Amino acid sequence: MEAIAYIPVRGGSKGIRDKWKVPVRGKPLFAYTFNHAQEAKRSGAANEVWVSTDIDALIVAATERGFRTIKTAAPTDHQQQEVQMVELARALSAPVDMILLQITSPVRRPVDIVSALRTYRRAVDNNPGKSVSLFSCTTTYSFVWRGSRIDGKLTPNYNV
Repeated sequence: MEAIAYIPVRGGSKGIRDKWKVPVRGKPLFAYTFNHAQEAKRSGAANEVWVSTDIDALIVAATERGFRTIKTAAPTDHQQQEVQMVELARALSAPVDMILLQITSPVRRPVDIVSALRTYRRAVDNNPGKSVSLFSCTTTYSFVWRGSRIDGKLTPNYNV
C-alpha cells in the first residue's frame, strides 16, 4: 500500500498569531516539517506529500516543493484536525497509509519517520485483517506551555 506524508496547517491560531511562520532557530516553524516530509519522500518512506491549509502562502510554498495541496476553508474556533483529514481522504482515489506530520512538532528527525513507518508496516503484516495505527510521542520538560496567563492567553516558556 502506498504511504503519504500529510501536513495539515490551519491559520487562525489564537495562542500565537501566525504560528506556522514564527521563526524557530532561524527558520519558520513550517519549514522543519516540510523538510522532514521532503526527506521521507526522497527516502521512499512516502510516495507523496500532501498539505491541506487555508493559508495561501503555504499553498505556494508546498507547490514549489512538489507537494500536492488541498485548499481548505478558514477554520472555526473548534474545528478539529480530523475535518482536514476527512477532506484529504475524499480527495484520494484509493486507500493509503497516512503519515500525519504536525508543524508544531519540529524536533524530529527524518529517520524517525522512516523508522515509524517500518514499525507500522510490521504491525500490519503481523495482524492481517485488523486495524493498525501507530502514535509517537515523548516526555519533555522544555518547549511547552506554562500555566501563567497574560491578557487571558497562555504564555510560552521559550523565546521565539
